[in-house]
Amino acid sequence: MIERESDTMYVYLLSYITLLVLSLKEITTSRFYSGNINKLIIGCLLVFSIIAGIRYGIGTDYFNYLEIFNYVNVISDYGYLEPGFRFVIVLIKSLGFSVESLFFFFSFITLFYMFYGIKKTSIYPMFSVFLFITVFYIGYVFNGVRQGIAMALFVYLLIDIEQRNFKKVLLYTIIGLTLHFSAIFIMVGYFFSRLKFSRKSYVILTVLLVVAIFTNHIWTNAFMYLMPDYIQTKIDIYANGIVGGIDSIGVLQRLLLLILFLIYYNKLKMVNASFEWIFKLYFLGFVFYAMFSFQEMFATRINMFFRILEIILLPYILCLDINKYKKWSLLIIIIAWATLLFVSQLTHSFNFPFRTIFGK
Repeated sequence: MIERESDTMYVYLLSYITLLVLSLKEITTSRFYSGNINKLIIGCLLVFSIIAGIRYGIGTDYFNYLEIFNYVNVISDYGYLEPGFRFVIVLIKSLGFSVESLFFFFSFITLFYMFYGIKKTSIYPMFSVFLFITVFYIGYVFNGVRQGIAMALFVYLLIDIEQRNFKKVLLYTIIGLTLHFSAIFIMVGYFFSRLKFSRKSYVILTVLLVVAIFTNHIWTNAFMYLMPDYIQTKIDIYANGIVGGIDSIGVLQRLLLLILFLIYYNKLKMVNASFEWIFKLYFLGFVFYAMFSFQEMFATRINMFFRILEIILLPYILCLDINKYKKWSLLIIIIAWATLLFVSQLTHSFNFPFRTIFGK
């Protein structure tokens, strides 16, 4: 059976329209989802887990993970992978599930913790889900399976980081590390969030970091010399076959979002006290991006771990005490930005047309 592009495009189109309508209804209708949010979140969890689970060949890393799923039969196979990830594969396969079902399983785990964290933390949960699906879903559920789980645990633990629940944060960090090394940033964020910064400090640091990004060719060698061997190996893996350098559009996008948050920084702190420390974690991602900007792919993957916080931070913008026309303009800009990123991902041949295991 051959699936037509005109049919399979509706998987993406309907997802986008449904979430956009729900988000706008949530934003414009006070308390609309107070009794239904759980059902909506559960519905999104099941629908998008199924979409990720039935896909075939969708995502740049699909066949890489399919090979791993096929050939990891004992815990010692593919020794370069984190042991917890290999253990789960062996366990699921030993229970008699098919290789394809592993995509559903890992997607379900990722989305469960991601949506649970969104529900606990976000002012507008459905709008946060919309932002996650349009900006991050394809890149970190379809592609970055292991890092996607670590990022989901990060969002899930935000309240615990705020409440200084050290034991729980440490436990989940250790679990995350068995799945992907990036989970270490959960604990790094836990300690970094205790530092104090003013808006002036952020502005000064932002200028210095931008200078560092565009002068990284000067200090790269010295910085790499100081890095542990493990980090150097990771950078070499990402750099293999990829030309290093700066993605000016990527830098501009990150910088514009930082500027938006800094312009309204004091007002956003008044909207909700959580903004201040969540933004602190978000800013840490820009620090890492500047530090490793000499290898764009590696820097982007680390920064993306913290960029996931945009799905929590951007809804705060819609609660600002500002002119309603300005507020609606900001909403339209945010939706347009998310839509452009969503469409840009769909233009990639690895993501469109959507193919399923039933049509392969």
